[in-house]
Parts: sequence; C-alpha cells; structure tokens
Amino acid sequence: MRKFNLNWGVVLAAVVLLGYSYISFLGMLYKVDGVLWKAVLFAIGVIAAVSICVYVMVSAKVTKSKEAGVIGQIVFGIIILATFLVSGSPFTSFLKVAGSKNAIETGINNVKTSAYSLDEEYNKYALERVQKYGNTFAVADGDLKVQSLKRRLSPDSINTVQQLRRDWVAQIGDMSIWNVKLPQNLKYMQQCVGNWTENYTLISDKIYESEHASAFSYNEFDTSLNLLMDSFKKAGYSFWAVLVAIFSAFVMMIPYWLAVPTSTRKTHGVTYVKQVNR
Repeated sequence: MRKFNLNWGVVLAAVVLLGYSYISFLGMLYKVDGVLWKAVLFAIGVIAAVSICVYVMVSAKVTKSKEAGVIGQIVFGIIILATFLVSGSPFTSFLKVAGSKNAIETGINNVKTSAYSLDEEYNKYALERVQKYGNTFAVADGDLKVQSLKRRLSPDSINTVQQLRRDWVAQIGDMSIWNVKLPQNLKYMQQCVGNWTENYTLISDKIYESEHASAFSYNEFDTSLNLLMDSFKKAGYSFWAVLVAIFSAFVMMIPYWLAVPTSTRKTHGVTYVKQVNR
C-alpha cells in the first residue's frame, strides 16, 4: 500500500489521538493502582490500534485497494470507534480526578495532620505509660524494669522514623494531578496509614509484670482519600467521556475523507497516474 501525504487532517487526528490517549493513560493509572507499565501498555495499544486502522483505510482509498474493500474500511472505522469507547472508562476516571482536585488536596492535608497527631499521641502515650509504671515501684526495685519498658516503647530510632514520615507526607502534598506518580503515592499513603498505627500497636502490645496498661490504638485517621481512590478505580462511563470518544473517532475519519484516490492507465507501454478530483 502507498503512503499518504501529510496534511492538516493527519496533524489534527494525531493531536486528538495523543491527547485522548494521554488522558486515558492518566485515568488508567488510578484503575491499576499506579502500576506505570500497565497504563503505558494500555496507551500504546490504543494509539497503535487507531493509527493502524487509519493508515489502512487511507491507503486503501488512495490506491483503490480491492483487498480492503468498502466493507473492510467500515470495519476498521468501527474498530476505531470501539477503541475510543473502551478508553472511555479510564478517561472518566481522570475526569473524576480533575473534578476532585480540591478534595484530593484536602484528603492529603488531613492525612498529613493525622500523621503528626499520631506521633504526638503515641509519644504522649509512651511517656504516660512509663511514668505510671514507674510509680508502681520503689526506685531501687523498679528502675531496670522501667528502663526496659521505656526502651521498648521509645527506641532510639523512633525520632528518625517519625521525621522521615513527616518529610515524605509533606512531599506528597505538593504533587499535581498531572503527575504520573500521584496515583501510586496516594495508594502507598493508604497502605502506610494502617502500617503506621499497626507498628505502634506492635511496639506497645507487651504488658510488663505488675503493669496495668493496654496496647496503643489510634482511630482518628481521615478516610476520605480511601473513598476517593475507590471511586476513581470503579469509575465507569460518563456522558462526556462517550461524547469525546465519538468526537475523537469522527476526527480520525478526516484523513480518510481528505484522501484522494488515484487511477492508473497504460498507453503505449507508459504508465500515467491521474488524480481523481473529488
């Protein structure tokens, strides 16, 4: 098949295809929990499927290929539309993300505040528990046991761990919805929230002899991010996504409509190529 010439229709179709695919790629990141290679493969598949179909349709029209035929070209057009419609779900996901930009920022700030409060509450819990335990003994008899409890509840590394966590959470809050790392970091933040509390619970679950205490618990973390992430992942098809998909498929047809078929004839052994005017 013969290559078709570059024209404004081809340029417009390429811009629309790349733009639609990129937004769908960003939305797919939320559906696959931020796994980059899965979203990249999806975007490449969309671009490849549509590009191949457009190329085959235009080339078939230019050369009047009998192999493709009218029905074959219609089938390729349907494949293009179906590809865009299938991409409508991740496209909708990103529309939801864009519409929830303020809610995401609020959720991140709430988690940040909760992380700071978690550390403060645990430090307060550890100090009060050590003091209370120390009051149950005479100094000479209970000093070693109190020091053992203190080392368990507040190991030397705890301040470093808390500071690293604060630094990491502060960095997450500066990310844009256009950043490809945001879905993965939000997912990681969801997982970390439970781990942070669980780690403190594991550290404090041992009850010493003659001690009247319970393990540390904290249930004040904001859960709005969890709800948002679930809604992004489960997003189906919106009216606007379907409308944009149909419009994008329509734009893909412009290079086909602008393509001009050619006819060839031989006269005295010489081949003449005549362009057929529309």
